[in-house]
Amino acid sequence: MKTIDRYLVRQVIATTLTMTAIGLAALLLERLLRLFDLFASPDDVLRNLAKMLVLLAPHYLGIALPAAFFFGVLLTFGRLDRENELAAFTASGNGLHRLMRPTMSLAFVMALIAVLILGFFQPYARYAYRSIKHTVANASLTAAVREGAFIHANGLTFFAESSTAGTDMLQLSKIFVLQDEGKGVSQATTASRGMLQKSLDGSGAVLRLRDGLRADFLEDGEVNTISFKELSWPVDAGAAARYRPRGRDRRELTLPELWQAQFDPPEEPSLSEIRAELNLRLTLIASTLILPLLAVALAVKRGRRVRDFSVVKGLLILVVYHEALDFGASLVKRDMVSFLIGLWLPFTVLLCMSLLLFYRTSFAVPRGPGFSFTALALGLFERTARAFGAGAK
Repeated sequence: MKTIDRYLVRQVIATTLTMTAIGLAALLLERLLRLFDLFASPDDVLRNLAKMLVLLAPHYLGIALPAAFFFGVLLTFGRLDRENELAAFTASGNGLHRLMRPTMSLAFVMALIAVLILGFFQPYARYAYRSIKHTVANASLTAAVREGAFIHANGLTFFAESSTAGTDMLQLSKIFVLQDEGKGVSQATTASRGMLQKSLDGSGAVLRLRDGLRADFLEDGEVNTISFKELSWPVDAGAAARYRPRGRDRRELTLPELWQAQFDPPEEPSLSEIRAELNLRLTLIASTLILPLLAVALAVKRGRRVRDFSVVKGLLILVVYHEALDFGASLVKRDMVSFLIGLWLPFTVLLCMSLLLFYRTSFAVPRGPGFSFTALALGLFERTARAFGAGAK
């Protein structure tokens, strides 16, 4: 690449990476604060949080990276225009359309990265994140015990008045357990002290009770009571602790799987949901190729000393465009409109607008100050004043 190309690529990449890091950090921090609600127990918090944040990175990269690339191009060309570097490039025979070559090359690279993120990394990461979140939620019995509240799960009601955290276990006191076995049969267990720890196979937890009493309430109203010195009770969430297979949600399918599902649709998700998700991802990937054209058109003022609202305009356009895509995808998912109208029509509008603005910025002759309404009004006022002055003389 020529010197100018290398210079532009360095400028755009540096700005893009900076904005990507800032945006990704802000998005992950917001989610981190919400994830802390899942962990009321300090056991394995850092390890699970680290896993979940890493798995969230592809999702937020799919949002932050195209936006950061757009603003990276906009800010880079805006600075070049303000500091008259763009005028120097143009004077040397490198027009704006020539300067777009390295930027469009970066756009193709970004599109390939978007294919990898949206098409493969994001679906697998989303499923793994949900699996860990499900496991944490179902394994949070020890966490809930620390709150000293009644816990209800799978027909089981559990309460401990106090608890003390130990190594991979909880020391409990004044325990009450009520298990509803259905058909009017239930079992109540109380103990003065006990211990809750993970089972050896990791499938659940084991409740070890000491010095307690168990009462069986039978269907005919009879009550059988026994006392015990020590009782081991496996607390297993069963099927609820095992997360469902991948693919029940359309967002967990890769691009090839979505394409194949069009011809052999599963029971869940529906065909309309599959088409909506597939075309939404394709439009987002294709949008990466036209974002530089729009960014340059907004950034370059061609020497006009006007107040620069290009960043605000660009942000507003991106927000409206993504909201239009989300709304169109929801309509396609409900079979209310075709994906050509709901998703590809907003893309076509953005494409035409970007091409038109870039053409006007690159090839159209800029209007001089005499063409502005303000200058025209001032000129007419000045000529009228001179005419009245000449008539007075």
